[in-house]
Amino acid sequence: MSRPRDPAPPILKVPVLQRLDDLCRNPQTRDALLADLKDWQQDYVDILVKYGAAKDNVAAHLRTHFYDRKQGWWGDEPTAAIVRQGLIQAIELAMRDPETGEMRAQPLTIDSYWVLIGNQFATIITCSDTQITRLLLTPPPLPDPAVQLPGRAPIWVVKRGIGVAQGQESPGEIVEHVDSKNEVVTVRVKAFPYDA
Repeated sequence: MSRPRDPAPPILKVPVLQRLDDLCRNPQTRDALLADLKDWQQDYVDILVKYGAAKDNVAAHLRTHFYDRKQGWWGDEPTAAIVRQGLIQAIELAMRDPETGEMRAQPLTIDSYWVLIGNQFATIITCSDTQITRLLLTPPPLPDPAVQLPGRAPIWVVKRGIGVAQGQESPGEIVEHVDSKNEVVTVRVKAFPYDA
């Protein structure tokens, strides 16, 4: 017996994360952002707005659904603090070698994704020789049929896919390949429009 497919894509590159990654490529902006993030008197969403990572409508959404500890999607989790500290850690790893503690001659790029999995809220940061990868892990939020993902992200997922056809679309993905046994599919994740 197969279970129904999840309505949401398992991994997303949302505009806020893309903008933060882009901001961290500019040394002056990155350093100012890091200083503001370390000032815990400042509100995290206000910082996102200040640097243009979140527009007003997105900021309202983040405050209500993502970071509100009373009415948000994840209840009493300290979500803003987890995401903020994860970003601080990623920026610091991009600038300083974690083994030697020395400043890097050329800071690494940061590549951030939102992964909808499990029942825990956490940020995972990995460090390679070429980049820092930041994964924001959350349980899936409640589905919102009003949200349309018109673009295609540079993300593919290979998974079990019995009974699906090539070209089939769901709210969060497009089936690009089905194996000859009709058991394994390759899907491309849909993307948020960058200007959201």
